[in-house]
Amino acid sequence: MPPVPDNATDGPVFELRDVRKTYHVRDGAWRRRPLHAVDGVSLTVNRSEVLGIVGESGSGKTTLAKLMLGLTQPTSGDALLHGRSMETIDRRQVSREVQFVFQDPYSSLNPSRSIEDAVAHPLRLHGMGSRLEQLKRAHDLLDLVGLPKRTHAAFPGQLSGGQRQRVVIARALSLRPGALICDEPTSALDVSVQAQILNLLHDLRKELKLTYVFISHNLEVMEHIAENIAVVYRGKIVEYGPKAEIFENAQKPYTRRLLASAMTVAPGAGIPRLEALPTAR
Repeated sequence: MPPVPDNATDGPVFELRDVRKTYHVRDGAWRRRPLHAVDGVSLTVNRSEVLGIVGESGSGKTTLAKLMLGLTQPTSGDALLHGRSMETIDRRQVSREVQFVFQDPYSSLNPSRSIEDAVAHPLRLHGMGSRLEQLKRAHDLLDLVGLPKRTHAAFPGQLSGGQRQRVVIARALSLRPGALICDEPTSALDVSVQAQILNLLHDLRKELKLTYVFISHNLEVMEHIAENIAVVYRGKIVEYGPKAEIFENAQKPYTRRLLASAMTVAPGAGIPRLEALPTAR
């Protein structure tokens, strides 16, 4: 089978076609019941698009990300990368086109591996370049994400949370992927650092022409970075559209509940009153 072309430009990057992912979980001592983590989802992500997937914990957001990465296979339906089924693509090929940015940068970095070594590691795994070329690529990427040279030989425990997240982003870019899937990449950071990381991702997207799938429960984050938003509830997309349309004219009670529950810095706005909101359906 032909390989996936690096940073392919024709057609959508990701497609999910009526995808379902069902797990069987224990229900009592002897019984197991089906859990529909993703239930009939169809969506398309085009090149250079920023799709935000939003929903509360357990709604199916991370399972959607795993399906797009090919880390799990759908129970039914099709998950496609550049028009090809994920089931037919070698994992090494997928990793050169799509990379993942984790929620917790500390747990995703080896504490005994230096920062420059962590960023160069994917290049070694793929046999790309000499050792000197790999280190140069790592240093260039660390410069690109705004880390000073004094940090290049440091270890994860010597860096702040925001610096570690910059390292994770640099490592994700080492193979020159065309797309990043970011799963709550700022939720473990202070608010001021969150803004810095979001601005960095925004700048990298423009400079490198990246496609993003951005997963978060934080609507303020989505308002800052996403172009289109898919609202997920119990494994289904209950609302989808351009960011402005979702924020200004949400149609579904669940979406309005999420919007109303978002904290605001507006003076005198107070705390949202969830008891007055409609029940999600």
